[in-house]
Amino acid sequence: MKFLQFSDLHISEAEKAYSFQILDELLNIANTESVDALFLCGDIFDTYSDFVALRHEFVKKMESASAEVFFLPGNHEGLR
Repeated sequence: MKFLQFSDLHISEAEKAYSFQILDELLNIANTESVDALFLCGDIFDTYSDFVALRHEFVKKMESASAEVFFLPGNHEGLR
């Protein structure tokens, strides 16, 4: 089995284009390398307001992953 683990993306509205570019690169690696599972280990969004504003776009991008996705919350996800 192949796994890809990443954390601390800190996706934000202020750097939305860059944030999603990095996420796209990670998903491309996962798909190209045929990983079986993605482990997102916290701090995916920078702030709660970033989460609220960008979560739908994030979920849409994650749906393109060919692997199973696991999410472990970090301290930034615990803001609310």
